[in-house]
Amino acid sequence: MLVRPDPALPNRRQRPAAARTKRRLRFAWERFSEIANELPPLFIEHWRELDDHKDIPLDPDWKRFYLGEAYGTLHILTARRRDTRELVGYIFNFVNPHSQHVSTSFAHTDGFWLEPSSRQGWEPVRFLLENVAGLRERGAKVHYLAIKLHWQAERMDKLLRRLGYRAVEVVYERMLR
Repeated sequence: MLVRPDPALPNRRQRPAAARTKRRLRFAWERFSEIANELPPLFIEHWRELDDHKDIPLDPDWKRFYLGEAYGTLHILTARRRDTRELVGYIFNFVNPHSQHVSTSFAHTDGFWLEPSSRQGWEPVRFLLENVAGLRERGAKVHYLAIKLHWQAERMDKLLRRLGYRAVEVVYERMLR
């Protein structure tokens, strides 16, 4: 006996509406030297939104980023608006052997940020998943990604757990004055 699907039920093969939305962002792996001049405004917005040390000035170590590029350890995934090519986000990753596991490459995300107007829909998830895929291609076996506990920690924790991450360490801070 042939059973026909109920036409009132949604087609399970059809992608959810959120997944069918037009992608507004384009992700690409870019060299630091090619985007350095575009970064200062984004770094400032990132610092204003997330840094809880407003008394400590923002002072990026540009030399470290250039050296990371030269040594092949710095890998940056960027997010740009498809229509204007404007840089709206970044994920800075350093991929190196671990000091205790020299035969294995570990990726450490030094910082990630996506402008608030670009955090809608699935774009932030796609951004993080693209980063994971790129780190695998670059030979990383473990990825460390830290989040600020004072900024949407519960939301980020939930998202990262859904993406396969698990909390493994707690970092304590003390200001030395």
